Amino acid sequence: MREKDIAIRIARSFVSREKRIKVIERILENKTAEEIDGFLVDLTTANMLSQLYTALGNKLKPKFDKVPMEKMVKFGWSVMK
Repeated sequence: MREKDIAIRIARSFVSREKRIKVIERILENKTAEEIDGFLVDLTTANMLSQLYTALGNKLKPKFDKVPMEKMVKFGWSVMK
């Protein structure tokens, strides 16, 4: 394996263990796209997910990391229209 491939795998495994909201906050802070659960999340989508997380009640916030990313994004865009 090449060193670049190893570095990419390490970065992906780190992001997968990190809470989604932390990655979303980092995307908004750095104004760059990042991969979350295999999906490339851009600044606009991260902003929408951040607003969705803020709107959740305290009981639902822990479940934010458990919902599949694709389902979360589809739901978020349907609500934001």
